[in-house]
Amino acid sequence: MAYFPLMLELKGKPCLIVGGGEVACRKVYKLLEAQACPYVIAPQVKEELKNLALQGKIIWYPRRFFPGDTAGFYLIVAATSNLELNAFIAREAKRGGKWVNQVTEGGKEGNFIFPAIIRKGDLIISISSGGASPAYVKRLKEKLENFLDLK
Repeated sequence: MAYFPLMLELKGKPCLIVGGGEVACRKVYKLLEAQACPYVIAPQVKEELKNLALQGKIIWYPRRFFPGDTAGFYLIVAATSNLELNAFIAREAKRGGKWVNQVTEGGKEGNFIFPAIIRKGDLIISISSGGASPAYVKRLKEKLENFLDLK
């Protein structure tokens, strides 16, 4: 894919994360940093997500995904452990003209990826390899944080 870097204003925007595992949890935290309003659909979620729901920071629907669930959301993340379900969610979201990130299969059904992000006040640095080398991006992010003394 030929990605184009841009920044989205997500403050107050309803964003859907389907899945309740470690990857979904990481995406929820990134969306919270952007002041989005995360909604999670998953029968089971990590304890961290349960706690965020109890604190009112996210809304959790403890059930499975149903066709049509992407309606009304600005951005969707398909983060289940089911490859076919993630692809279905991504296709449905794209048909509805939504931003969608598919965390499996190299995100080939999605239309955006999450970059590594460094934040310091209003400064935002994003780093991406187009999904090709996440380990390299992680190391580069750590080096930049240390070099810029942003940790």
